[in-house]
Amino acid sequence: MAEDTQNMDTADTLQDVSIEEALARLDEIAAALENTDTGLKESMELYSEGVQLINRCRNYLCDVEKEMITLSGQEEA
Repeated sequence: MAEDTQNMDTADTLQDVSIEEALARLDEIAAALENTDTGLKESMELYSEGVQLINRCRNYLCDVEKEMITLSGQEEA
């Protein structure tokens, strides 16, 4: 149950992260995962965070694309 609360908190926090911040954090995560000193548990936590950040970026880009399509359609009308 505590893990579900933590995941919800993380999801809420990710909504406030800019795409630039998310990409910078993904770079940090990739570097940490490439480091052979990173343990398995930490690697799994970093991987999970990375997946969430990637999904956040994907959703953000989809929203931007939809907005651009909408704006392009308004210009043609």
